[in-house]
Amino acid sequence: MDYGRIASDILANVGGKSNVKSVTHCFTRLRFVLKDESRARKEIVEQLEGVISVVISGGQFQVVCGAKVTKIYDEVIKQMGDTQESEESGQKFSMNLVLQKISEIFTPLVPAIAAAGLIKGLLSAAARLPMFDAFTATSTYMILNTASNIIFFFMPVFLPIRRQRR
Repeated sequence: MDYGRIASDILANVGGKSNVKSVTHCFTRLRFVLKDESRARKEIVEQLEGVISVVISGGQFQVVCGAKVTKIYDEVIKQMGDTQESEESGQKFSMNLVLQKISEIFTPLVPAIAAAGLIKGLLSAAARLPMFDAFTATSTYMILNTASNIIFFFMPVFLPIRRQRR
């Protein structure tokens, strides 16, 4: 799969790189904020190789690419160069912008947070069962409890690392 070609096809059909204010991604989607949404050709983008669907929501033109989104995103950024505007430069302060930034920061950590929550829930349920009264004193419980706390303990370290990789 030629990610460079896919990225250039997507950019051409969202109105060109001059029409893109900013682009980010989550687990499965490229999220474009466009200057003029009428220039984007949704039907054509949906038919491109590597594109599953297109969703227009919350002021974003979202291209669903699945698991290969990071490779396509890297190519889009490479092809856009310095043409991407800072989102803060042309926008007033809004709650939507704040929530979007928080979402961008925490999205990469969601799987780890979900896994920690599941472990904590299972440990809590097991500790409440009558036959597991002594369970909380075992080394297995302590190791699993510590493993579920790691993401929260090191979150101040993980967040800046994820932001710098972009």
